[in-house]
Amino acid sequence: MADTRWLLYESFNQRFEELLKQHPSLDRLTEEEAIRLGREAADAIAGPVIWRDLLGEDRLDTTNVAMLLGITRQAVHKKVKTHALFGVAGRGTTWFPSWQFDIPKQHVRHVVPALLAQWTQAGPDGTDIWDPLALLSWAGTPQEALGEQTPEEWIASAKEEQPVLDAAYRAAKALST
Repeated sequence: MADTRWLLYESFNQRFEELLKQHPSLDRLTEEEAIRLGREAADAIAGPVIWRDLLGEDRLDTTNVAMLLGITRQAVHKKVKTHALFGVAGRGTTWFPSWQFDIPKQHVRHVVPALLAQWTQAGPDGTDIWDPLALLSWAGTPQEALGEQTPEEWIASAKEEQPVLDAAYRAAKALST
């Protein structure tokens, strides 16, 4: 089996060389542009894999969430934009971690909007510091304050809300300083 890292490098380099032949202006980038674009390319390559790993296999897409909640896809999108629901943009859909839903009762768990508020308003003077990757990483990491459970386990088991909200606040504050 081929080394996947080598395949990534090789296929990227091959495609980039093709683009250089078609667009010679790529050879005239400044150092700063080259560094920035190189980092953006790495994020674009690794991003979908990282998101998939953090979201896990137990996730729902926009259509599933709309059906579950009995609302339109547009209403789902509005809930994401207002931080009443947590979704991560994917290719052609938005992915939603299942821990935020009470699937048998077909609703978003009541703690979710308050939890998301902890992450959106933790910056200096309550400024928005929304970072979905940090939230997903935190949600999957055992927390001492939650008896070594992950926040997603805590939320999915419908335990008391305040401990997970406090843990979210502390984590978001730590990242904002």
